[in-house]
Amino acid sequence: MGNDVLWLISGLALIVAELTTGTFYLLMLGVGALAGSAVAFYGLGFAVQSIVAGSVSVIMVFLFKHKFAKGKPEQQGENNIDVGQPGLTRRRGWRELNIAAPVGTRK
Repeated sequence: MGNDVLWLISGLALIVAELTTGTFYLLMLGVGALAGSAVAFYGLGFAVQSIVAGSVSVIMVFLFKHKFAKGKPEQQGENNIDVGQPGLTRRRGWRELNIAAPVGTRK
C-alpha cells in the first residue's frame, strides 16, 4: 500500500469518527489527511505530505473558528437569546401587597 492509500484511509476514518463526536475538529483533520493523500498521489515526499496535511488542518480550524465564533469567548457556550436584550419588569411594592411596611422605610 502506498502513502496515498494510507492517507486516504486515515482521512476517511477521521471523517467517520467525527460523525460520532460532532465537534468538527476531526472533520478538519480528516480533510487535511485527504489533502495529504492528494499530495502523496503526485509522488511528493512524506515530509511534504505531512506539511500539507498539517497546514490544511490548521487553516481549516482557524477559518472555522473565525467564521462561526459569535460574541465574546465567555459567551460562546450560552444559548440564552435574551442576554443583553432590554426587558420590561413590573415590581410590586409592599404597599400594593397590603402588608405592613418593613422596619426603617418611609411612608
